[in-house]
Amino acid sequence: MLSRLGRRARLLSLLGTVFGCAILLLLLSQVDLALVMALSLGQVAGIVLVIVAGMGLTLFEAARLQVLAQAGFTLWEVLQVVLIGYFVANFTPSSFGGDGFKMYAIGRRRGYSEALALIILERALGLAVLLAVSLPIIVLGGWVGEFIALAQAVDISALGRGEQIVLAAVALSLTLLLLALRRPVLRFCRRFLGALRSVTIPALCMSLLFALCLHIGRAALLCLVLLTLGQGQVDMGQAWVALAFATVASLLPLSPGGLGIREAAIVIMLQAFGVDASTAIIASLVFRLIIVCQAAVGAALSAKAGGALVTAR
Repeated sequence: MLSRLGRRARLLSLLGTVFGCAILLLLLSQVDLALVMALSLGQVAGIVLVIVAGMGLTLFEAARLQVLAQAGFTLWEVLQVVLIGYFVANFTPSSFGGDGFKMYAIGRRRGYSEALALIILERALGLAVLLAVSLPIIVLGGWVGEFIALAQAVDISALGRGEQIVLAAVALSLTLLLLALRRPVLRFCRRFLGALRSVTIPALCMSLLFALCLHIGRAALLCLVLLTLGQGQVDMGQAWVALAFATVASLLPLSPGGLGIREAAIVIMLQAFGVDASTAIIASLVFRLIIVCQAAVGAALSAKAGGALVTAR
């Protein structure tokens, strides 16, 4: 049974990788090679600087998780977990794969229900910061009508009768499953809520601050990449919204680590802000290179005997 599930998981991961690579190849086919060949040494150096700075921003990710985890975790321990999470995400659908590894590593010391609560809280705080800043930018940018039209397009009542029956059957099955497992589920919920209550207000504030610094840094790097490529018309607000859109899109379980999905989302948003397609694609690939470098460091740490896992003490 487990071997069958493992084969299916590997097959899904392979299909997702093929899907993501296909999107990347499609994007690459739209790049003007003359623009790439015309890059000066200074522009290449600027791109390398952005990649190095992007790697440095991983410290803010680790600090955000550390203040929530508490319980004697050092920044170095959590940094290793975050980097290996980037490596693990290459084999799991969406960018949630890295979160799964974080839960495993921290759960070895704190317990898995508490670790899950902390990881969900970390993810929620990060998304809250992204959306809280994106909303006023969208309002001031005059894009409210477009977003409302998009939301109205999602209409469950427009589904066919057969599709509605399937949705109702799925909802009923989940309800019956929860009723059958109500005791362990309730026990898990108590531990989950207990872990959330253990997080102090100062820890929450510090986590939000680190998340804010992380996203500001990423938006600044996107602006720097575009400026290096000769497209300086995108401001910090627009870069923030583009990266927020890409982050949400990468959560879709379509490809490992949001491969291809994240890049396509960045390109779509940058083109909406007036950036030409080739420059937008190159900028999105620079951010993919940052993730690849983080995953490479994570792979090296995971290969080190006992080095990267946060083991129980």
